[in-house]
Amino acid sequence: MPAPPVESRDSPFRILPFTAPAFRVSFFNPPRLKAMKLEPLHPIQIQRFREMTFAEKWAVAQGLWIMARDARLAATRRANPDLSEEECRKLVAREFASTRT
Repeated sequence: MPAPPVESRDSPFRILPFTAPAFRVSFFNPPRLKAMKLEPLHPIQIQRFREMTFAEKWAVAQGLWIMARDARLAATRRANPDLSEEECRKLVAREFASTRT
């Protein structure tokens, strides 16, 4: 049973008590998604990955990181159209700096 409204001495309006919503979605609390099923790698792909030098693997990792950063930047721009480009970049850099694996 909800709590009764509270009368304020300074205002003729009634103040309703705060009740937290049952379900809230935010950037830090996304809804659970079903796990994606990845296709198994072809033996030729596995062979190529094993033949890659460290420099090649590092270049692939850097490319994936840049792609993730650009995707997050685009999402930040869409979510915050009032921010400037520089402010969006700073926000994304701050998020990436505090991210853990």
